[in-house]
Amino acid sequence: MKVIAALLGFGLIGGAIASGGGMGALAMFVNVPSLLFVGGCTVLFTLAQHAPGHVVAALGVACGGPVREDRGIAQHLAVLSTLRTVAAGSGVAGTLVGLILMLQNLDDPSAIGPAMAISLLTALYGVVLAEFALGPMIQRLGARRAASGDGDRPGGTGAGIAAAGPSTVLLMASLFVPLLGFWTVISVLS
Repeated sequence: MKVIAALLGFGLIGGAIASGGGMGALAMFVNVPSLLFVGGCTVLFTLAQHAPGHVVAALGVACGGPVREDRGIAQHLAVLSTLRTVAAGSGVAGTLVGLILMLQNLDDPSAIGPAMAISLLTALYGVVLAEFALGPMIQRLGARRAASGDGDRPGGTGAGIAAAGPSTVLLMASLFVPLLGFWTVISVLS
């Protein structure tokens, strides 16, 4: 049921996009370089902090798998929080890259639109990955931790859930910065 609900949620997003112009509008929301940037940065910067086996184990536990005795839920929460924060940061970094590309091409108005699209799409991909995919996994794992009493052990402070605050702030900034940049470009061109 959870998978069906998630797919329906993503279907609603896709349906809202498609309602603005059919399947052609949906295709405009797929930008391979932006996807590679957000996805690649998320994976690589997470692997710079955590071993690949720990990342795979944390994702498995977050999807309902068993917790091994040698790794507590706190370790899995730390890995997932890193993933979430890096995904949000990747969206912000991609937004800034898109704005830089846009500002470099102010003399060519035809290049401003594609650069703005990169800017906004990386922010969108960061939001979807951090808040719609990883955020619920962290919340579900945090609930499992509370139910198991794992939060009462020394070192079990719930720091993984507390890390959600900065990623949300980064994502909000990544949405407003391109709009401010777009407004600035419109002001300069008019």
